[in-house]
Amino acid sequence: MSAGIRSALSIPVHAHCGADGVIIARTVAEAGLPLLRGHYPGFPVFPAVFLIECAHRAITAVAGPRRLAGVERSRFHSPVLPGDEVRFRIEQTDPAGAFRCVAETDRGTAAEIRLRYQTDREGDRR
Repeated sequence: MSAGIRSALSIPVHAHCGADGVIIARTVAEAGLPLLRGHYPGFPVFPAVFLIECAHRAITAVAGPRRLAGVERSRFHSPVLPGDEVRFRIEQTDPAGAFRCVAETDRGTAAEIRLRYQTDREGDRR
């Protein structure tokens, strides 16, 4: 399955499931994105929260709709700069709904993120 999705932030994320079951996705931190204005003046960087958003959107595009329960872990190694292509490799680490995401640019690893999704059982408890 392959999907190109766009949020209200107009950041396209292209995602597909590889033969090994790993989700592969990519996006570009285009220089003209409004979210780069003021983050940071004179040295614009792609806000880390949008790396999490892009990973989440890739997961839901390929694995189907699900509700994000939390960010279990996030470690940001290097900035994503205007013009960078960000490549994501996303693996489901727990059948109950956990995913490990690695985001990379040409300079190396930009972020490692672990997302947990609400299970049907957790949704029933609401």
